[in-house]
Amino acid sequence: MSSRLLKHALERLNFVGEVPTAQRLAACKTFLQLEGANILAQHQAGESGLAVVKARAAMIDVMLVHLFDYAVTAWNRTNGSLPAPVCLVALGGYGRAELSPLSDIDIMFLFPSKVKLAVVKPLQEHLINEILYILWDCGLKVGHSTRTVDDVFTEARRKSIKDRAARIPHARRNAGAFHLFLAGLRKFLRQRKPSRLHRRTP
Repeated sequence: MSSRLLKHALERLNFVGEVPTAQRLAACKTFLQLEGANILAQHQAGESGLAVVKARAAMIDVMLVHLFDYAVTAWNRTNGSLPAPVCLVALGGYGRAELSPLSDIDIMFLFPSKVKLAVVKPLQEHLINEILYILWDCGLKVGHSTRTVDDVFTEARRKSIKDRAARIPHARRNAGAFHLFLAGLRKFLRQRKPSRLHRRTP
């Protein structure tokens, strides 16, 4: 992620105190418009398609970090501490840090294994209101889910091997509690069967 992109995001998306939704939305739209124009200019100048999709993912990454941080700070200001740690995880193509034009931004709100989703539902709704509605109002296509670490693997076992291969290995932490993402990664590595190439011969 370039220092120029981070600086631009800090200038436009560093929401301090109580900032009306309309103001945050306008800032995000301007940020996306300017960054999108910059990416298009680079592509027209000969930048590769791979560089373009990675630049688009980075653009969304930095915007999501600022929106997530604002949402958590707003919750703390009104409700006190979070009912449980939460991590914002990128999935699929976006999880690979590749985002083609018109592709879905696939994200997940990840909570600890033992947390009952009913307990964190008010926080979940808050995050949707403060983050997802802004993305939708910016005209972005967003796929989202809310899971605990255990839920992720329970659901994965019900899906085909192809679906699992497409989602779990490409999950990537975007913002929030790093230890939750690390817990999920460790569980994935424990459950993953060794390939034939690496199995010991008797």
